[in-house]
Amino acid sequence: MLFRSNGDIKEIEYSYKVDAIGGTKESSFFIRLFNNGSPLNSAQIESVSGNDISHGFASTNANGSESGTSEAVIPIIDNTRNAFDGYDSNDLINVLDSQTYVTADTDTVKIVLTSAFTTLQIDPFIVTDFDRSVEIHLTNYGPTSKANQSLFGTSDDDTNIGNEFYYKTSNGYPWGLNVAEEIAYPKENYDFAQTYTYFGAWAENSGTSNTDWYLQLDDNYVESRLYQK
Repeated sequence: MLFRSNGDIKEIEYSYKVDAIGGTKESSFFIRLFNNGSPLNSAQIESVSGNDISHGFASTNANGSESGTSEAVIPIIDNTRNAFDGYDSNDLINVLDSQTYVTADTDTVKIVLTSAFTTLQIDPFIVTDFDRSVEIHLTNYGPTSKANQSLFGTSDDDTNIGNEFYYKTSNGYPWGLNVAEEIAYPKENYDFAQTYTYFGAWAENSGTSNTDWYLQLDDNYVESRLYQK
C-alpha cells in the first residue's frame, strides 16, 4: 500500500506472510526500492518499523535501512522461521499432507521516505543460508552491491551482466516468481514445472505464451501434486 501526498509517494506499507518452508535452505527476505529504474539511496529512507530482524542476521542503520550499502535495501524478515513459533531449522512447514497446517500471521512493515516520489518500484529478494552474498531476485532485477557476482553463470544460472539478463536459467526459467494472485504451491519434492502444466512453455517463451498458466483451470495443473491447506 502506497500513501500519497499531493499525488506523490511518501510512505509505504508492505504486508507479507510466510505460508510454508520447504527444502534444505534457510531464507531471509529483503526489498530494495527503485525510482524510474534506479535504486534509491539508503539516506532517502527516514524510518522503518514493523520488520522482524530478531534472528540477528541482518544489520541496519539508524533509519532502518540495511547497513553496509548505499542502496535503499530494507530487511523485512531475517529468518522466515521467525514467522512460526516452536520450529527449528530441520522442520518442514506446510509442505506435506501428513502435517497439521500451521497458520502464520500477516505482518506489515512501514517505510517512511525523506521526500516524496511520483513513482516507486519494489524489488523483493531472498538471501539463502544467512550468507548475505547469495541473493535470489526476480528475473532481470540486478544484484545489490553485497551480492557475490562470481556465482553468476554457475550451475543452472545463465545470468549475463552485460546483457542485463539476470536470475534465469538458459531456457528462461526464473529463480523467483511474482504472481498476480495467490496460487497453490507444490508439495515437497514435486517439481513446479511438472505441477503447473504450462509454466514451462510460459517461461521458455519469455512470458509471451500461456500467460494464464497459473489460473485454476482444469488442465493448468496436476491437483494431486499441490499442497492443500
